[in-house]
Amino acid sequence: MIIYKKHSLLFLIITILGVLTLITPFKEQTDYNLSVLYFDGKKYDLYYSPTKLYVDYNGTTYNLLIDKKNELIDLTIGDINSDGNEEILILVGSKGSLYGNEVIIYDFFIDSNDFKIQEIYRNDISTVKPWKIKTCEIDNDDQMEIFIAVNKSTYYYPSIENRPFFFNFKNGILVKKWTGSKVRAPFTDVYFADINNNGSDEFIVIEEADNGGFVIAVYYWFGFGFILQAESLVYDTIKDFSIIHSDKGIYFEIEAMKNGKLITIILEPSTDKTKNGIYLLKERS
Repeated sequence: MIIYKKHSLLFLIITILGVLTLITPFKEQTDYNLSVLYFDGKKYDLYYSPTKLYVDYNGTTYNLLIDKKNELIDLTIGDINSDGNEEILILVGSKGSLYGNEVIIYDFFIDSNDFKIQEIYRNDISTVKPWKIKTCEIDNDDQMEIFIAVNKSTYYYPSIENRPFFFNFKNGILVKKWTGSKVRAPFTDVYFADINNNGSDEFIVIEEADNGGFVIAVYYWFGFGFILQAESLVYDTIKDFSIIHSDKGIYFEIEAMKNGKLITIILEPSTDKTKNGIYLLKERS
């Protein structure tokens, strides 16, 4: 067990398997990405870069040290143990690598008015070459799922491709929920959002199209697998993707190459259908 804790406003004492390491607080966050962590009903800033990870708690910064040989590959936040507070989940890998070696999970608690960060899980999953981690709720069962995108072959599909793996966190370990060989086509990126406001997240992927190019495809969970619900038109490339929440619902904003031009496109659900008989993610005029 590794516990990270503060003993003064001037220094951080990191307790690692009984060895104390003195670390000065981190003050400059301009070169870091910013996320938000919810703990004990309050919001705290989380700063991260490929080599550092910090939590800002009431003006004091707590350093979640990453091995100097490794880099942060990806990070996500979510209440994976249903205790009302969010955990931090990270993939770390060798410097310069596109893939992770380990998945690590951190939890937080208050002890004698002192904020503490505890590593609650670590596992070497390097054999499946993980490259993305997300939390989601695909089946509205009040137990959050953990999605990990991996890059590997399977028994029935020997080519090396990105594969969708889903887990739950139970009794202190990752438990398989669905480790799929593939969805309809090879995918290059993944997102989650509750598009129809039914309490379950849809599985949104950027997929390779049959005859070249890429599409946005939306899937929903059905018992033990995913069903294709909607898709966009085919674009030459999709360079950027954002999920926009508005008073009128959720829509997607993409930057894509279309007919040789890079343009920004708004996609929204519609009752129109594509040539595949699937609901169209329609371009807003």
